[in-house]
Formats: sequence, C-alpha cells, structure tokens
Amino acid sequence: MEQKLVRLKDRLSDISHHNRSIRLIKLFNKWAFDLTELAVVQGEGIIPYILDEIKKRNALIPILTQFHSDLQVEELDKKLLSIYRNIKQIEEETGRYDLSIGYPFLSGTLEDGTFIQAPLLLYPVRLIRCETHPYHWKLCRLDTEPQLNRALFLALKQRHQCSIDEMVFEDVDRLTRLEGQSIAKWAEWLKQYHVDVSYRDESVQSFTSYTQTTLPKHAPLEIKPYLILASFPQGNTAILHDYQRLIQSVESQTHPLVSALLTNKPVTKKSFNDEMADMEPFYLLPTDHSQEEILQQARTESALVVSGPPGTGKSQLIVNLITDALAQNKKVLMVSNKRAALDVVYERLEKLGLSPYIALIHDEKTDRRHVYDKIHQLTTKFHSNIPNHDPFLRKITQKIEEHEQKLNEIYKALHEIQVFGLSAYQLYSRAKKVNQTIPVADIAYSIHVSQFNKITQTISRYANFYEKFSKDTYILKERRPFSDISNEEIQKLEEHLDMMISKAKHILNRMEEMNLPQFTPKYLWSIAKQLQQLPIKLKPQDLNLWEKTKLVWWTNFQGKKIIHELAQNQEQQTWEQISRRLLSMNKIAQISKELHKDLQKLDQILPPERIRELQEQLAEGLIPHDSLKKIRKALADDFHQLKEMDRIYETTTPIIKTFIERLKEMEPTQEFPLSKVWTERVYQSLYHHWIEEIEKKYPILSLISTGEIEQIRESYRQLLAEKRKLARQVLLSDLQYGTNQLLNRYPREFEELRRETKKRKKVWPIRKLIHRFFYRGLLEILPVWLVSPEIASSIFPLQKECFDLLIIDEATQCPIEQCIPVIFRSKQMIVIGDEKQVLPSHASMTLDDSPDTRLDQSDHLFLRSSEVFNKQRLRYHYRSDAEELIHFSNHGFYQGQMLVAPNVYKSSSQPAIYWKKTDHDLDEARTAVSLLDQLLQEHPDKTIGIITFHAEQKEMIMEIIEETLKSDPFFHKRYMQAMERSPDQRLFIKRIEEAQGDVRDFIILSLGYAKNEQGKVPFFFDVLGLEKGENYLNIAITRSRKRLFVLSSIDPEVIELLSNDFPGPEYFKHFLEYAQAVHEQDHEQIHHVLWKINGGPQIQKHVDTPFENQVLKALLQRGYSVDAKVGFSHYQIDLAIIHPQDPTRYILGIECDGAMYRSAADVKEREVHRHEILKQKGWTIKRIWSRNWWQDPGSVLQEIEETIQDLMNQGQPIQKIMQKENQDEPKVASAIVQTQTIPEEQMIQDQENDLSFPLREASEDDPIIQHILAFYHHRR
Repeated sequence: MEQKLVRLKDRLSDISHHNRSIRLIKLFNKWAFDLTELAVVQGEGIIPYILDEIKKRNALIPILTQFHSDLQVEELDKKLLSIYRNIKQIEEETGRYDLSIGYPFLSGTLEDGTFIQAPLLLYPVRLIRCETHPYHWKLCRLDTEPQLNRALFLALKQRHQCSIDEMVFEDVDRLTRLEGQSIAKWAEWLKQYHVDVSYRDESVQSFTSYTQTTLPKHAPLEIKPYLILASFPQGNTAILHDYQRLIQSVESQTHPLVSALLTNKPVTKKSFNDEMADMEPFYLLPTDHSQEEILQQARTESALVVSGPPGTGKSQLIVNLITDALAQNKKVLMVSNKRAALDVVYERLEKLGLSPYIALIHDEKTDRRHVYDKIHQLTTKFHSNIPNHDPFLRKITQKIEEHEQKLNEIYKALHEIQVFGLSAYQLYSRAKKVNQTIPVADIAYSIHVSQFNKITQTISRYANFYEKFSKDTYILKERRPFSDISNEEIQKLEEHLDMMISKAKHILNRMEEMNLPQFTPKYLWSIAKQLQQLPIKLKPQDLNLWEKTKLVWWTNFQGKKIIHELAQNQEQQTWEQISRRLLSMNKIAQISKELHKDLQKLDQILPPERIRELQEQLAEGLIPHDSLKKIRKALADDFHQLKEMDRIYETTTPIIKTFIERLKEMEPTQEFPLSKVWTERVYQSLYHHWIEEIEKKYPILSLISTGEIEQIRESYRQLLAEKRKLARQVLLSDLQYGTNQLLNRYPREFEELRRETKKRKKVWPIRKLIHRFFYRGLLEILPVWLVSPEIASSIFPLQKECFDLLIIDEATQCPIEQCIPVIFRSKQMIVIGDEKQVLPSHASMTLDDSPDTRLDQSDHLFLRSSEVFNKQRLRYHYRSDAEELIHFSNHGFYQGQMLVAPNVYKSSSQPAIYWKKTDHDLDEARTAVSLLDQLLQEHPDKTIGIITFHAEQKEMIMEIIEETLKSDPFFHKRYMQAMERSPDQRLFIKRIEEAQGDVRDFIILSLGYAKNEQGKVPFFFDVLGLEKGENYLNIAITRSRKRLFVLSSIDPEVIELLSNDFPGPEYFKHFLEYAQAVHEQDHEQIHHVLWKINGGPQIQKHVDTPFENQVLKALLQRGYSVDAKVGFSHYQIDLAIIHPQDPTRYILGIECDGAMYRSAADVKEREVHRHEILKQKGWTIKRIWSRNWWQDPGSVLQEIEETIQDLMNQGQPIQKIMQKENQDEPKVASAIVQTQTIPEEQMIQDQENDLSFPLREASEDDPIIQHILAFYHHRR
C-alpha cells in the first residue's frame, strides 16, 4: 500500500521540464510573457512602474497603451492576446485564474543535478483587454497577498535539503514583508532555510531562454531579476503535501475506500447506513427512475459509481444527493476538475434557497471574500419564528402513498398474470361484445392459456367435420362412432349394403309390377304362412283334385280376401294369373323379411333407433332403397373423415368434449366457417368469465371507468410537486434551527470567526481559517463544499473521514492520484462520470518515466472505481431538443440504452443537424465566422459554441474573428455581448479535446480536414486516431441542445479507412454520413448508418396488441393519419396522431395501458416521469384504458376527438415556440469576410424575410485576407 502511494505521489511530483513553476526555460506565448518587452514601445519607465504598482492591492496597471499599430505593437498585442485567451479558457474550465507576475527568479542546479529556473514570489494579477481600443492592455493586481512559489520550494525541500516550514506559506505578515524587498534581502532570507544563492544585479533583466542543448549541466543557484507574467500552477503542491502525510500514516492503509482502489479488490457489498434507508427522502428536484434507484442506493452503500451519458441529468442527481444528505445532517464535499460542473450544481442549489449553506471555491484568492461574507452572515444571524412544516409534509406523504397504493393496485390488477395465464389487460384487449356465450364456470378454473392452441385446434378440426356432417340432410348425421371400425369391416359392410340395395331394388320392382300398395311387407309378413300354403303351383288338371280335398285353408276368410283383392283390379283373371301374383307376394314377403333382418347388420354404424326407423319404413312399404344407397355412398366418400372426426372426439380431453357438446347446443349461426365461430365462442366465453372473476378479485378496476382514476393521477402529480416544495421548506427550517443551535454551542468560536471574516486587511488565508475552525463549528454551519481536488487538499486538514459524503463529478477527468486525499477525507463516495468521454492526459510523468513506475492504464478514477464498486447508469436523456442530436451517440457509444423522447415534429424546415460543404479549411473557417454572426443576429438569446478538430483550425477561426471585430462594429457589439455572459453561457471556440462538459444551444463543428496537394485525405485525423479517440467525437457531437452545424471540406465517401488499431476514424466517417442524412431528412439512410455502427436500433415499429391495433384501425377509419410506435429509442409513444392541419407535426400522443405502461419501472415512472419528459418535448399525451375501450370504444374515440379539437382550438403553444426558433435555413456565406461598415437597419431584417445578412465577396487584395492567408500558410 505504501509503495503504491509513493508511486501516485511521484506522478504528481512534477519537477521535470514540464513544470513551469519549477523549470521555465522558454516562454511560450500562450503561457508566459516577458514584461521587459513592453519597454520597446512603452519606454524604459514601464518596468519600475510595474514593480512599484504590483505592491498595491487592487492597483490597475496599464501595460500597453498604443493607438496606432506597427509591427512591434502588433507582435506584443498578439502575445498578450494569446496568453489572455489561454488563461481565460482555463478559468472557464477550472475556475482557477492562474496568472501571476513572477519576481524575482531562482536559477541554477540543485544538489541532485536538476536544473531549475522559477520565480520565488508570485503576485496574483488579472490581464484585462480594453475592448474600446485594440492595442490597450492592463493588469489588475488582485486583492490578495503575494504567494511563495510552493512548487519551487517543494522541489528545494525534496532535492536540495531546504528546511522551509509549511507555516511560512500562511504567515501573512511575513509574506507582506517579502513584497518589494531587494535581491540581497532575498538571498539572506533563503540562507536561513539552508539555500545558498548568489546574485549579480538588482536591475530587471530580459529573460534568458534555454534549449535542451544549451541548458547548463551545472550552474550555481543565483537570484535573477526577471519580471515574467505567466501561469505558474501551484495546485498539485497541496496534494503532494497530503501524500507525504498519507505515506507516513497508518490510517491511510486502513481506509476502506482508499484500500479498495489501490489494491483493486472489489468491495464486498455491505450495509453502510441501514438506519437511514427508510428515512423520508429529500429530493428537491424532479427525479426519474434511474436517478431514484441511485439515490436510494446512495443511502446504504459506502461507494457507488454512476455512469452518466450526455444530458442524462447528472447535476440534477448531484443536487438531490446533496439535499438528501443535508436532511440527514451530513457534511458533503463535492469535487470536480471542471468549473462548469461545480457552477451548475451551485446554481441549482442557489435557486432552491440553499446557497447560504454552500461554499463554492474555484480559486483560494478570488473566492475567499465571497466565502468569508457567507460565513460572517451565518454566524451573525439568529433565526426566529422558524416555521414547522413537518406535519404538512407527513400529511402530503401519506396522501401520496395512498395514491401510489391505488395506482399500483390498478397496475397489478391490469397486468398481473392470473392462474389461467392471462392478465386483465390482455383479456380487455381480446374480449368482444358478443350476443351469446357458452357456460364455462365449471371448467374455466382448470384451463390455462397455454392450452388454448390445443383446445382451439381440436375444436376447430372437429368443427370442420361437424359443419359438413351435422346437416339434417346428411344421411349419417346420426350414427355410431367410426373410430374403431377397420377398413376390412367397412369393406364387408359395404358388401352387405350392396346386397341390401339389390334386395330393396328387387322389392321395389315387384311391388311396382303388382301395383298393389296395400300389400305392404308388413302385411305380407302377416300372411306369409298362408301364402306359403297356397296351391299356386297346381296345374289346371290338378285343381279338381284340390277342390275335392276342400282344404280348410281355402274356406278360410283370409284366403278369400286375398283372392278377392288380387282379382279386384282385373276384369278377368284366370287362376294362372292369380297364382303368379300370389307367387310374387310370397317372394316380396320373403325378400323384405330378409332385408328387414339385414338392416340389423347396420348396427355397427347406425344407432338402434335409426335401424328401427329403416325397418319400420320397410315394413310400411317405404322401401329404404335410396337411404341405403346414400349410406353406401357416404361410407365410400366420407368414411375416413368420419372416422377421424370420431377419433378426435373420443381421444380428446373431457374439457374439450364439454366445449363441443355445449357448442352443439347453441343456437345455429349463419356465420361461417363454423370452426372460426366455435373457437371464437370458446375464447369469448372464457374471456368474459375470467374478466368477471378478475373484477371480483380487484374491484378497484371499476375506478378506470368512473373517471376517478384520472383524478387520482392528476392529484398524484400535483402532490409530488407540492411535496418537493414543502420538503425544501422543511430542509431550510432544519438548517436554520441547526444554525441557531450552533450559535449557542460555539459562542466564543463564532465570535472569533465573525471577527476574522469581517477583516479587510491582513485577512487570513482561507486554509488558515478553515484549519482553525474546522472542528469548532465551521463544517457544521457550512456543511457543503464545492471545490476541485487541489483546492480540497489546499484548504482542508488531512483528517480521515471528516466528510460524510464525497461526490466526484466528471470523474473521467480526475486522475486517481489527484483523488486519493479527498477520498481519505470521506466516509462515503459517489463517483460520477462517463467512460465514453475523454480520459485525463498525463502531460507530466515522473522523471523516471519507465513502465515499472507507472500504474496500470486504468489510471483515472472512474475506470478504477468501476472495477471495485457497484455501478449504476443514468438512462433518461433530457438535453437535446431533437432526438437526432443524440441518436448517433446513443446507438454508437451507449448501445441504445439512453431513453430519448421522440420529436413532436415529423419533419422540419430546419433539420437538427445542418451540413455545409466548403472548399477548404480556410473557407471553412470563414464560413464558421459568417454563421456565428448570423446566429448572433437571429438568436441573441441563445448560446453558441464553436468546436474544431485541431488547434490550427481553432487559431484560424480566432484570427478571422479578431479581424472582423476590428472591422465590423456591429459584429463587435454582438460578439462582446455573447462573451459577457456567465461562463456556462458564454460563446466559446475550443478544440475538440477542450469541450468536455460544455453545452450550448447551437454548436458549430468546424472539422478542418481537407484534401492535401496530392488530393488525398488524411486517414489518422489527429486525436480521433488515438486509442479511445472516438470518445473525442462523442464529446463534440453531444454538446448541442438545439442544433448542430457541421462544416466540412470533405465528403464522407472520400475518407478511406486504412487498417487502424482504433475505431475513431471509422466512427468519424459514419458520423459525417449520419449528419448528411439528417440534413437531408433521409430516414432510411439514418437507419442504415446507425445499423452500421451498432447493428441499428432494435425498435419495434408496429402495434403489438389487439387493443392498440383496434384503436389504430378505428382512428384511421375516422380519417386521421396515425403513426404507430413513434420514437427511435425504447421510449416510444404507442400511437401518434398527425395534426389534421399541419402534416409536419403530431397533435396528440396516445398511450395505451399496454407495453410502455407495463414496462415502466415503478408508479412514478408510469404516471409522472415519462409524461413530464414528453411534455417538456412539446407532447400532449392522452392515456386510454383497455377496460374503457372494451366497454365502449365509441366513447373513447369521442374523448380523443374532443381532445384533438381542444388542442386545435388552443393552437398548441409548442407551435409558436418552434416557429420562433425554426426560422429559414441559415444562408451561410462561403469564403466571405465582413470588412465594411453596414447600417444596422440593413443587416437586421424582419423575421418574415430572409434572415441572412449582406457580406461582400472577399478579394485576394484585401489586407485582411492577405493577413489570414499568411497566417494559414505559416500554420501549414
């Protein structure tokens, strides 16, 4: 552990040639300026004048006052402008204004052979540019004491045995005495700390520069009277001092967070603060679900890593972390290397009224007075009559919980999967109003939706057969099951049928011949015995014999009757004729008797009653010849189908049999096919029954249709907003009450604190004040501090866990070596950053820059923390007004995990990304300035930034701006107004690697890449071609809120992707393709590009439930144009109705209570977060409930139409807002520079007209153009 701390310390111990504060051997324009150069134009008296004036606090020192330019003046102006821009940009990014006059200097070789050349004393100043006169510059001596060069004395202590004590740096009286002392006095002063030096001259000298070849190998230490205006950073010095103590401290090795980071061992998840887990949260800003998850975990975990993609509400999360910590009486330290990150959090806290309890320090010197005034006010004011809002907060919280319970119950009732496998929502979506259903109460409980396919398939197949074979006209409608009849058996049966048909035919023929319908088979059977005894075969000669016998039968009455009936219809009949007819009667009797018996053989296929029916028909003379033929044909044609039908029935489950039987009992329907009718009746019968059962189980579902649910939803939203307001009042009251208690607890301490913070002379350094009162009430009365890691080490004592909560923002910009001391000071840590943005660069390593002295490549805090601590991600994107501004980043870098609200506009005359092709990079720079001027004219209330992809392009643009400022007073006015805004709204011109954390309404990207003289395009693309170079692109393309302007001298198709270990150039090419596609509103190409970079957005674009489909069809039938699943991320709107009078935008978004409703993580996301985000993007969202649609779709449609009509009558405010912002396409002049004065009224035209402004074409003879061309060629 100790060795790792030493290696981290060594990385900070920058005493190599990189550190200007220790080894200044050459003056680079952007960092340093030799004030003796001013004597050339200002006269020799300027040097003693400056030396005298820098001793005076708040002195304003003119250093360049020329009204006419020449080469010398312009050169000085250019040097001062270079350092001015650089220091100003550093201030905007970090909050530190590191500019001092160093005097005198110590130069020579230390005991270890290290050559140094650095100032002993630093006079803090601010460089001021006179805007009314181009060649006027001033220095303002800041109202703070001069500072010893800590970095220099640290090097002397480590490498030259200097024994200077740390308290020397804080001794105000001693530092004051050092001002203006002679060189000789400096030599005496250094000697007391065992630093022997020589000196030659007291007069100020010009700076001596060295190169690596001219650098002295050994030179005695000498005081040199150099007077240098430069940036001499001191930040790491305080951190190094912390490391020295940490290395000697046993506590550093026992700190759990420090130990986890240095050993790279994951922290086992354990409870951190269980007693606070159930405490009422104090989130004073609106939250989304991902934020609330993090906020909840922050209460119980000792360390948490938060990944925050661009525009996902990191500052919003931090503010809620701080307010929740304040409610728990915690002391909070927030650190960041980005000034903007600290500023935006402070501004949000200030709007909440919490700024009296927040200390924001960017610079110890410039921010000291503001902090002291705040401390003085806190220790002076006693709060009386503090209101108690707690009861009201509890009441609102209780009401919110009641609403949440109801809304959750409705959600559960709608989407809980029941024992049968469906939810109420699914049932409402599928159920229809039907005239009749079958009873299913006794079987529905045993049916699961997973059985539906089997049930309906079986019923459907059976119904197909039943529809064909159940008709009354079908001969085998009533029959026995065929399932067990074999083919052999049916073949024999067919043979029997053929025989029976033959017999039936024979009987019919005989009966037709006799033409005696009264002689039915039944009658013939009754006299069959007598007929068999008739002498019908006797010959005439034998009749006498027969007559003589007088047989009894003949005398019988029945015999007489038969003979009589036979002869009745014949005029004359001989016995021979009678006998033949008697023989026919006997034959009919015999055959019909046989047929009657044969019909019994059909019992294999026909039920007994059907056989009896056929037999009775036969007996009555209705010979079943046709029926037998139909049966025979049916068997031949339908046997296998009938057998399959019967097999289906007999082998199916009892439940399906029950369904089939009950379906048969229903009234006949005219609808066909029967299979569809039956399956639908099964479905609807079950659906209606299950709905009834669910609504018995969840009677709360009735609230949906009474309208009460909408009242609850609206009340819930209002109560949450009211709770945030009330929680703020409660927190403020608690802080005021706590302040009163502290005033009583520390009366003497606070009296002294008031006295020190009120002083205007001999004011203590802020470090001294904090160290004295840190544990005497200061940290309690001022519990939140927003600082950089360097400031934290500089002003706070190195005490283990003196802060309860540490928040590190923009952690990818924090090298781990900077953060160990602040982590040591904290009990709990929240690390916030974005791994897809730029990592910190180590411009300065140790002197021994060998691999074994470096840590692994995961050397910034975010990556290292991600390896050992729990990690969460923010998911909701808020920043971009148009979704196209974030799609490429979302899908290319974050796998589409960001949730992005869709555009309310389908198309626009001004696409979110504007593409402009230029001829070359100089033309591109001119176009950027022309576009800047146009935006400043048309959108004076909007913020603007220009990002270039390399330093040369940035310098070129700034040169053109400078020349335009001098030549065009109107541009000058607009430009200065933009520059006078607060740092987070000020116009900026930055390289791509400098723009992280900056956000503006409009961003102009000037790529600065063009074909070279050989017509080739570079394939490396500067930082984009480095490892993780694509992250620079991610920064550049995500800085805009409203619109992105891409200026390029190359088309994407000319970029050749050579073999490269890193994907940056490929991402760059695809982004250019994407930018062109968005500009041209080519949605197909947009999808294609996104597909290439990450497989494309896996987004469903069709309705996925019957309910949504029904609503869609109904709206289309009513004449509305409707888009389904609107949105390019997983944050879609189910249905979006296009404005009837404006096809470029949507008038109403419809959310069904289906997939998007169900996918919400909790009740707040369902009812508040999602709707608020969409509302901010201009959407009007109406939720329609599946239960209401099931009950009465007409009423739901009427509500939708009434809402649309109301919106049309209101004119939707979003329309006016967007029209104001979406003016005509910028008409950017290419290769144009403003060089003449033009009347203001000519430049600013009515908004209805063309908003471009007149510029004249540039000429090669133009001196400005010549100047820029010279600059351009010089750079090249």
